[in-house]
Amino acid sequence: MSFAHIQADFILSSVPWTSNDSFENLVFEWLKFEYQHPCKKKPDFERVLADFRNHHFNKFVHNRADIASDFVKLVCDPVTTKKEYEELFANMSAFKHVLEPLPGGHYGGVPVVVLWSLYKPSQLNNIWFHDEVGHDTGKCSQCSTSRNVSLKTQEPICPANSVWLCPKCVDGGPCHQQYALPVVDTEHALMLQQIQELYTTFLACGQTEVSWTQHYAAHNSMFESVMTDLSTTQQQLRVVTDELRQLKQWTDNQVQARAQEVHKAYTDGQYSCRGGVHWN
Repeated sequence: MSFAHIQADFILSSVPWTSNDSFENLVFEWLKFEYQHPCKKKPDFERVLADFRNHHFNKFVHNRADIASDFVKLVCDPVTTKKEYEELFANMSAFKHVLEPLPGGHYGGVPVVVLWSLYKPSQLNNIWFHDEVGHDTGKCSQCSTSRNVSLKTQEPICPANSVWLCPKCVDGGPCHQQYALPVVDTEHALMLQQIQELYTTFLACGQTEVSWTQHYAAHNSMFESVMTDLSTTQQQLRVVTDELRQLKQWTDNQVQARAQEVHKAYTDGQYSCRGGVHWN
């Protein structure tokens, strides 16, 4: 997970219609539902429409009776043939326009916000406006060669801030900046840089031990204080644990003694009821 991913995830999670009870949310839920349930036969269409109505549509109509949209009318109109179902689904999906411009654009023809909501991609920034940017993966953006090409990126990393180049071509600068993840201001950029450095220091693969040693050397006095406090706390924990063990042992002994006394009293009572005498 990168910090560009976190930035993209924050942008999508801030979109109101991804979670509220608005008409836009109903359309969004339909786009997710249709993507999850591809249909080939008439029974498939019937089942998907019925499930959508039961899970989302009926609740919306019940809570928002004041909404009289063409979408609601469309869903309520009767359909019978497979062709009519295909037309109905296409018309329902056409209401995607109420969500536009779609945050994150599309990946493989699917709205990125739909993929985010359903699957939570681990590298969301890598598919950010992927289709809109239209990179030809593995080919130089200048001469179209596939030999010795490499991906050049800049922060925050996303398709709009990336370009494929071969050694002979010069980067003409980022394009499609309207599709790039934003850097809000200088303070924000500094924050991202500091977080990236921290991420690299502690979490970069294969660098944990070296980075930890370097960090320890740079903050030796602080670590000595922490280790002293930790040692003291561990010693106190051992003392408390030992006292707890002794208390438990004493409690077990007391319970056993009381149990013996109760058993003796019961036995004596039984002998007395029978007219006998019980001697120690």
